[in-house]
Amino acid sequence: MPGGLHIPRLQTSAEVDALFASQRRGDPIGYRVHLWLTLAACTMLCGPTMAVELAWAPALICLVVRMTGQHPILEPLAFDRVIWVTLAAWAWAGVSIAWTKGTSATWLQDVQGARFLPAMLIVWCVLDRRSWIIAAILAGSLVGLLAQWLHLIDASTGGALGLPIQRAPGRISGWMDPVSGGSVLVAMLGLWLAPALWGRGWGVRAIGGLGSALPLVGIGLTGTRGAWIAAAGVLPIAAALALWQVRPRRRVLAPIGVAMAAGLIGVGVAWASAGEHVRARLEAARNDVRMAMSDRNYASDTGMRLAMWSWALAAGKEHPVLGLGGGGYQPWVRSRGPEEARALGAPADAAPMVHAHAHSWYLHALATLGVPGLLLTLGMLGAGTWYGLIGTPGGGGQGGWASALEAGPALALIGLGLAGMFDAIAINQQTAILLCVLLGLCAQRRPRGTGAAT
Repeated sequence: MPGGLHIPRLQTSAEVDALFASQRRGDPIGYRVHLWLTLAACTMLCGPTMAVELAWAPALICLVVRMTGQHPILEPLAFDRVIWVTLAAWAWAGVSIAWTKGTSATWLQDVQGARFLPAMLIVWCVLDRRSWIIAAILAGSLVGLLAQWLHLIDASTGGALGLPIQRAPGRISGWMDPVSGGSVLVAMLGLWLAPALWGRGWGVRAIGGLGSALPLVGIGLTGTRGAWIAAAGVLPIAAALALWQVRPRRRVLAPIGVAMAAGLIGVGVAWASAGEHVRARLEAARNDVRMAMSDRNYASDTGMRLAMWSWALAAGKEHPVLGLGGGGYQPWVRSRGPEEARALGAPADAAPMVHAHAHSWYLHALATLGVPGLLLTLGMLGAGTWYGLIGTPGGGGQGGWASALEAGPALALIGLGLAGMFDAIAINQQTAILLCVLLGLCAQRRPRGTGAAT
């Protein structure tokens, strides 16, 4: 082309594999450094909030340096539907500054998750080691769960361990925030369910089943009721997908039993470890809903969440096409008077107390970005899940650990999506970066695995 302009072209699976092979041959040292920095960052996804973000800085620097000579590896992304719908969702949020009802500061707070989009590129460049990346995330989840157990011991013994962790009673989440930590653990549950349901051999299935029980315990300990509901939804959905994909179908019946048993074990251990706190959270939820519905008292956590959902629906009805713009939710709600609130069918008494987001990924997207933003959000999740399940040549449980892990990122996206009914996934730091990593792992045109690193 004139001036050396290169127009990307659609490539076959074999050509994508050849690109990755060329990268490994042409830059073996850079490739290894990039891979190990990515693996290290992935192990931190269940770590302390600040460490989660800082862990990706070395990998990002490595990406920028390497792409000066290895940029052809990015060409397949020009035709990747998962990448494009993800970029479209964030671009819509970005341009909403033109009509936001808030300020540039509140808009920036709403779209801050976009800074994690480079994680998709970081993961893509070593995606021929996809099973390694998934294994690193699973290893990190065990460290996060260990931190929870240490937190439980410290809380139960009156601070005997001296951990610098301050949480409300009954919120045992280790170094993660209880709400976003609960969402992250629901995603980890999805990752662990893949070897339990897709794996061949009882060894793989047993490890997957045991691994599935551990995040269930962690979810119970967080006291995050939205995560409890999301986890309850992941199990039957994962079982149904395994029945759809694994052949012969009878091979998945026993693993489903293992997964259900793991669920019961996880719930049982959580109840035995912190049953009093779990009961207190359930009773509080019942009281909160009763006060909100009958007394219109929204002072509780659950009551405020119901009020914020009501305001988000009101915003979606009033501004269905463009929404309020990123960062516009809280300023718009707090500017409504009692008469306007009644006309909108929203609780006026709760308006001064609403948070910066609606505590629901989907309702917040509807309120701030309108129906187009909600559809793009659902499209991003749908594309990632779909191609995460079917986009891998030779997938569907053909044997070995690498194959058993293949469906994990898609199941994790489902878990994160279910948790998003109660959590602002794209805004909270820890869930936003996990979302980008999982979408990167589910890229449509990803390469086939090639075994041990060269």
